[in-house]
Amino acid sequence: MIQKETNNILSLDLLRAVASLAVCVTHMSYATEIQHYSINNILIYGQQGVPIFFVISAFIIPYSLWNVDYKLKNFFSFLAKRWVRITLPFIFIVVVCAILEPRFNLSKFLINIFYLVPFTPYEWYSGIFWTLGVEFQLYIIIGLFFPLIRDANKYVLMVVLLVLGLAGSFVSLNGSYMPIIHNLHYFVFGLITLLIKKQKFSLKEGHILLFSLAAFLCFKISFVTGIVGYLTSIIILHANFKIPFVKFFSKISYSLYLTHTLTADLVLLAFVGIAINAYVLFVILLLSCIIMSLIFYEVFERFALKWSKSIKIVSNYSV
Repeated sequence: MIQKETNNILSLDLLRAVASLAVCVTHMSYATEIQHYSINNILIYGQQGVPIFFVISAFIIPYSLWNVDYKLKNFFSFLAKRWVRITLPFIFIVVVCAILEPRFNLSKFLINIFYLVPFTPYEWYSGIFWTLGVEFQLYIIIGLFFPLIRDANKYVLMVVLLVLGLAGSFVSLNGSYMPIIHNLHYFVFGLITLLIKKQKFSLKEGHILLFSLAAFLCFKISFVTGIVGYLTSIIILHANFKIPFVKFFSKISYSLYLTHTLTADLVLLAFVGIAINAYVLFVILLLSCIIMSLIFYEVFERFALKWSKSIKIVSNYSV
């Protein structure tokens, strides 16, 4: 029942497709000589796909819980569902990465699959995995505080969300430490969007909050930071149309995100010592990533998705 409701938000498919392809394009440019060309000044903005995913997550996870009788006692079943959905496909990639390393380190492996790298001296197997650690911190926070978000006085929520949205820009931590605080503003965009969609905030109130947060971030951090979060929220709220092929790229978006750097590394090995035009290599890498992500989705992610759907967070509800 909730699944059908979320499927009607067509903008989510568009945003997932754009975000995953954008990140992949940026990384493929860095994997080739294109990184030294002027076009890379444009392609580099593809990394903004990451904050788009953050806004989506902060919107869709509590959105899926909104109409069910979720209580704190359901926290562990909620977390188990998210762990199966996100972590099982992730573990397979981590296993492959660990095998490819010269020496297997069990501690590093376990710390990676439980998203504990930011709190240890170890490193992620791939630089993109830090985002999954931040996402899982979000799941824990949503699971613990969702009843308050749903039931609290709206004016209290407005103040709290604005404070949280502004707080991260004033906190300075070690660059290798990637806690949720550094990305709170993106999650606040998603939560404000949720509260507009669920009519906790009026459209006018919500837009004032979104614009105020975006304006502050443009001034305090960067124009791109403010505008990406703001536009993502606007698209979720107001863009509801179908675009050919978007559903396909939305379906494989998580698989593409997980596999694209590993796929590129393996494909590049086949071209060692071969002279090839940078743009041709870029296209080969991009197509290889898309094909591999489709295979990965069909073989691994679909299984995790099916298993996660079988886990009931609250009895008599399917979310």
